[in-house]
Parts: sequence; structure tokens; C-alpha cells
Amino acid sequence: MDPPALALALLLAGPPLRGLHDPGGRPVLWLLDVRAQHLSRVAVVRKIPRELWPTSIYDRSRTEVWRDLDFLAQVFEERDGAQRVSINRVRHVNSRWVDGITWEDLMFVKRGIGRGDLWAVEVFPPDDEVVNDANMRHLWLLPDPPKFAWRKT
Repeated sequence: MDPPALALALLLAGPPLRGLHDPGGRPVLWLLDVRAQHLSRVAVVRKIPRELWPTSIYDRSRTEVWRDLDFLAQVFEERDGAQRVSINRVRHVNSRWVDGITWEDLMFVKRGIGRGDLWAVEVFPPDDEVVNDANMRHLWLLPDPPKFAWRKT
């Protein structure tokens, strides 16, 4: 198991984290911080250092990885300069991520990764273009408010 996968497995399994180090030998303090927040019921999404990203799933367009005890969020730079945020739960049932990500969950994660001030959309393609390989949601961050958006005015 590569070091990032081991670190995430240890976080999810819940054993003591003393003595856990990243591949460079530095203590993995962010895991201790996430564990402490979970125990105190404070939800904060933390940015994961690049050296702790899984090496088995390499994608050049991935620019950021964030997580808390419930969600994993990955930010990708798309070809047209837009950003896509892919969000999934961190728990698995069999070989699939647990489903059931609500609108409130998406807003929590978007806010938690520092994009609370941006507009985002989720795309629902025509039937013949659907790709549904995982229990994952995708938000596309927009540089400007869409003309069709409801406003608080």
C-alpha cells in the first residue's frame, strides 16, 4: 500500500496515529488534527499535501485534494480553464463509495475548500452521454454568475 493510501486507511480505521510519518519522514500532523476535530464534532475540510496524494491514481489536471472525515474533494483544471470539483464520501460499502451526497453537503465542501464565494453548477447529461462509474458528484466552478441563476434580490 502506498503511503497516502496507508495514511487514509489509518485515519478511517481509527487506530492511534502517534509515530505516523509521510514519505519524507515528517510527522503527519494533519491526520491528528482531523482526528481531533472529529472527536470534538467540529467539521473542517483540510487540504492534503501533494506528497500524500495517492500515486496509483495520477492525473495531471488534479491541482488540489481536500478531505475531512466524511468527504474527499479533488480540484481539477479543465481544458477551457474552468475548475471541476469532484466530491465523494470517504467510506466504502463493498468496492463503492457510500452514496447520498446532499445539496447541503456539496455547499459545505465547496465552502470548506475556499470556493464559497463562487457560483458552481452540476451537469446532468442526456441519457446517451451518462458516465456513472462511481458515487461521486462533480461541480463546475463558474467565473461569473449564470444568467439563469436565481438571486436573493
